[in-house]
Amino acid sequence: MSTSVSSRVLEALVVVIFVEYWIIQVLQSYYLLKIFETRFLVNYSAFYFGDFVLLTALWTILSSKRNLNFIQQDFILWNVNNSDEKIYNKIKNESNIVSGIILLNFVIALAGGFVYMTANDDDEKVFFIYWYIKENFLEWSTIMEWVIRASHPFTSYFLVLPIYMLILKLWHIKFQVYLLLDHIEKIGKCPSFSDKRFQKEIKTSLVFCIKRHISFLQLNYFLSNFVMSFSICGGLVFISLVFFVLSTQKVFDCLKFQKWYDWNDENKRLYLIFMIAALKPLRLQFSDNIVVNYELAISILKTTFSVLSVLKELV
Repeated sequence: MSTSVSSRVLEALVVVIFVEYWIIQVLQSYYLLKIFETRFLVNYSAFYFGDFVLLTALWTILSSKRNLNFIQQDFILWNVNNSDEKIYNKIKNESNIVSGIILLNFVIALAGGFVYMTANDDDEKVFFIYWYIKENFLEWSTIMEWVIRASHPFTSYFLVLPIYMLILKLWHIKFQVYLLLDHIEKIGKCPSFSDKRFQKEIKTSLVFCIKRHISFLQLNYFLSNFVMSFSICGGLVFISLVFFVLSTQKVFDCLKFQKWYDWNDENKRLYLIFMIAALKPLRLQFSDNIVVNYELAISILKTTFSVLSVLKELV
């Protein structure tokens, strides 16, 4: 009963914070279009995109109950204590490491939330909502600001909660895979393959492992829905990478307009070397096997900026 009540209180708190930051995002989006200036964009864009990550995390907490219920109820977890000592020790060691890292990150996140509760003279230049309150509700600004600041420890906790929920579930599944691998390895260890009884045992083991593997496939489908929301967060990181690539691309564009024909041969050779080096803009990639289409993203970004400029003129 107490668990159910605490779960409902937590869910209600998530809803309240989600509505609060959703309203802030709507206001900031309106003002970003209304005051379409570089200074305004530079000051508030960082936390503007950061709030999208927070809203995604909050929405994930509210919408992931069905997926988590499947993992907890429909996907039967094998008892790790019944495994071989070698596998048990391996699972125990990995579990302790992962749990320690997650606990440490939770502590750091909560500490950061309490730090953000502290008022600072530059808050209005970084947090849009504080600037908005001072501009429109000066008499109530102190109370309204502290209402928002009081939510920071909770937002820092909810911000990291979904990803660590997913990490814990994935590691639990990984441990279940260890147990399945142990069963598969034991299939071929029958003393004889000519005896019908042993052939029957092999068949039983194969059917058992196939059914277990099917449950992993079903689990993969549900986790794919759960992971989808984190792709949005990754998209926000990708936007930052695109801005980085876009800025380095200007190096080559700037070089093209140099009056190199007035230079001597040595300087022309150096210029050519520089041109070749700057021909491809700098880019961050995760692996040699993963190709990221920055060019497409940059073209989309330029188109979006052009559309926003037109909207600004219409407004």
